[in-house]
Amino acid sequence: MPSAWPGEGPYSLSTLTADVAVVHARLRLEGQAATLESDRTAVCHTILSFVVHRHAEGWSCASAQNTDIIPNTETNLVEPDGTVRSVSYRH
Repeated sequence: MPSAWPGEGPYSLSTLTADVAVVHARLRLEGQAATLESDRTAVCHTILSFVVHRHAEGWSCASAQNTDIIPNTETNLVEPDGTVRSVSYRH
């Protein structure tokens, strides 16, 4: 995949029609704002998905989705007590 811009992660562009496209961009996020639980945040990896459409003034985003990437996992399980745990199908 080509680079979205220098220093950033790869992206893919799928043209659905001349005026509609889907963009997936893989990003590394750091320096996020602290939470009530901690003043330190970890580096996060995510995939952002956008559906964009062309109009007279240019391109606009119609929809966006942020999906966290957790290394070596494919899904989340909800335990009986309600906690969520990331797991791999490969074990």
